[in-house]
Amino acid sequence: MYASNSVTFAHNGNLVNAAELRHAIAADTPEAEFTSTTDSELIAFAIQHAVNKGLDWDAAIREAAGRCRGAFSL
Repeated sequence: MYASNSVTFAHNGNLVNAAELRHAIAADTPEAEFTSTTDSELIAFAIQHAVNKGLDWDAAIREAAGRCRGAFSL
């Protein structure tokens, strides 16, 4: 994430496709530098990727949530 364009969100739950999502994000966003193994970081990167594609925040969050599998809330 970029400090000049920071956002805060809360996540609770578990993603059952975390490994798959991590690989997809790494392929979509080669400059992504993961600093943890948390599901929350993956969701943040998925949102960032969608925003970088030009989606507005609402659409970006929906797209990112659609890529996630498991029981979670944002």
